[in-house]
Amino acid sequence: MTGDPCFSCPLPDCDDGSPRCRLRQLDRSYEAKRRRGRADEATEAERAVHATLFLDWTLERLAQAAEGVRPFKRRGSAWTGEEARP
Repeated sequence: MTGDPCFSCPLPDCDDGSPRCRLRQLDRSYEAKRRRGRADEATEAERAVHATLFLDWTLERLAQAAEGVRPFKRRGSAWTGEEARP
């Protein structure tokens, strides 16, 4: 718990959309390594933050799809008309 990136955040209030957010910085670092094909060089903190932010994003998108705000197009979804993989 003491190694949480939020404890070293320079922002006065939590704003995970800010480029100065420690979570966003770690996520961008992970994404840059992944795009270069060097995901194995990512630190454990980068991986954990990326997984957390991706889960948050996925849950938000599923909520938007359930509310009819924005379709979530994926295999097996009622929005795409495609069958799920066997």
